[in-house]
Amino acid sequence: MYFAIERSYLNDIQSVIQICVRYTEATNKNEVLLTVTNGFFNVGVYGITISVKFDSGEIERFDCTRATDNDFGTIFISKVPKFIKELEKSKTMMIEVSIYGKNDHIYKFDTEGLKWDYLK
Repeated sequence: MYFAIERSYLNDIQSVIQICVRYTEATNKNEVLLTVTNGFFNVGVYGITISVKFDSGEIERFDCTRATDNDFGTIFISKVPKFIKELEKSKTMMIEVSIYGKNDHIYKFDTEGLKWDYLK
């Protein structure tokens, strides 16, 4: 079940980066994923590392893996409990991630007021 989606727009307005936090009954786990429309994450064989800053805190690095169906437009964030804990407390979040064919960009998300009712 999806509970929170926030969007940040790339410079060309044709692509959107979304963050989704969801609880999946099939795996009985919370998941955090990023998706990009009209683009692909620069994901290698062993995944990708993104930089994340919650509010005015320190920059943290999170490893990510691609979707099992090899959809390069979706990545799953590791260390889900740590990420969600920081996200719940934050008002803003910035993510630096590499999109194929574009320079690395920092995307800002407004995270204040997200609903947390569906997480386990």
